[in-house]
Amino acid sequence: MRQLNNMPPKLYVRTLIIFVFLIFFSCNTDHQTVSRKITSKVISLSNFNSSKIEINNNGKGKVIFTLDPECPLCQSYTKEINSLFQKYNEHIDFINVFPSKEYNLKKIKDFNQKNHLYIPNIIDTNQIVTNYLDAQVTPECFLLDSNLNILYSGLINDWIKEIGRKGQTINNHYLNDNITLFLEKKSIIINKTKAIGCIIQKN
Repeated sequence: MRQLNNMPPKLYVRTLIIFVFLIFFSCNTDHQTVSRKITSKVISLSNFNSSKIEINNNGKGKVIFTLDPECPLCQSYTKEINSLFQKYNEHIDFINVFPSKEYNLKKIKDFNQKNHLYIPNIIDTNQIVTNYLDAQVTPECFLLDSNLNILYSGLINDWIKEIGRKGQTINNHYLNDNITLFLEKKSIIINKTKAIGCIIQKN
């Protein structure tokens, strides 16, 4: 994607979200090719069946997970992701982002069915969402307010101590605690942790 006036990539991606310009590009959602329209307040996804996924200023916060169907840590965290979704989905919009055009659609479908994931999916073929979030690994989580400001990013919890080593106990439920603070309209103190997982290959 060309940059405008030599803007840095991060600033350029953020400009796409903030300014009230309509920008169309192709990506996949729910295993179908879609056109996506971005304005300053709405990200609208429409498939050929006219069903839509919208990320908008509906007053709800947003939780986005970056996932890879072949990453063992993503498999390990599906139970926790489902638990958070069941607990908060009435008050928070949840979205799973698969940040590459290389992912096999059948593998993603099998991954979702096997792990009973019913959260809306985006296959971020152009890594627009991935770059906006500055996502680096899978799994990584992001808590956003209704205006798409990132309130927290990083670890879901501290179960994973490092690659290949899981803890016997979980001492910090970062995402769960920050969602609670957000819903209670309290300040989020820990805004970022370093996510541990499979590195996202950037386009």
